[in-house]
Amino acid sequence: MLARLTRKAAAVLIAGVFLLLPALARSEYVGGEGKSKPGLQVSIEPVFGLTKREMSGDSGSLTSLRFFLRPTFKIYDRIAFYADIGAADFHQGGVDGALGLLAGGGTKIFIINHNQYINLYLDGQFLTFPSTVGDESHRFFAYQFSGILSHQENNWNIYAGPKYAQLQNGAHADQKVGIVIGMDYSVTPMVFFTAEMHNFTDDALYMGVGYRF
Repeated sequence: MLARLTRKAAAVLIAGVFLLLPALARSEYVGGEGKSKPGLQVSIEPVFGLTKREMSGDSGSLTSLRFFLRPTFKIYDRIAFYADIGAADFHQGGVDGALGLLAGGGTKIFIINHNQYINLYLDGQFLTFPSTVGDESHRFFAYQFSGILSHQENNWNIYAGPKYAQLQNGAHADQKVGIVIGMDYSVTPMVFFTAEMHNFTDDALYMGVGYRF
């Protein structure tokens, strides 16, 4: 019964991804866990993301395309550290910013792990990237905190939870609360796929392929 519900939840999430894809085009990637193991666990994951955020005031919507590589080091199933390195741009009000170097990192703290039905962890992260428009330079800073509940069933890992996100561009800062919904599918004990959506703070879609050493 539980396995059937998990498969249905995964099917709903996959359908949501493809239904929202045409409309999605600022959220930070949380990422799932796949199947974990005791001791030190190292993984690396290339990630592609599209985000769209309605900024406060009269700033209009801000969209961003980003791709980055995330190495993660998880220690004894209690804490994980990760870094993000890649590139991102922005588009707002007819202004198209050039690709800039994206850099960031974060920490996951596991409150409940390896429970039969549910797992709980906290995620905090930041990232920054520059983008130029002609001679004008922009520097974006993003901060995000989330609490994630997850459930593993066979090769599936479904996760979701609330998040607080702040995006800053120069003196202008935009703060919002939203949700994260995602899933992992472990093809082998070493290879997994991740799909993740964000709502309310913004519309965002992330897709990743991970390799666990």
